[in-house]
Amino acid sequence: MFPNINPGVIGIKTDLPGSVDLAQRYGWTGCDLPVAAAAQLASTSSVDEVAALFAQASVQPGGWGMPLNWREPYDQAALALLDVQAAVAAQLGCTRAYTHTHQ
Repeated sequence: MFPNINPGVIGIKTDLPGSVDLAQRYGWTGCDLPVAAAAQLASTSSVDEVAALFAQASVQPGGWGMPLNWREPYDQAALALLDVQAAVAAQLGCTRAYTHTHQ
């Protein structure tokens, strides 16, 4: 475990580079991985570019939110999205995932 920030949880709206920057600037060891943004960046460039973003800031990717709620029915499209996002997270060494309900 390591100290980890999730900007969205505390009301800060930012993108992937902004999240990493906040973690670095304020001394956090890691920040939660906005996995949808990471998967998008990886698809347009590479997973290595996403990894470099974290490495250059000396920040570790923390947990990532799964794109489905296991408590409710989901379809094949949701599972396909989960597969893509889980693959990107795994390639980044981000092995902690969570699910939550939106209220």
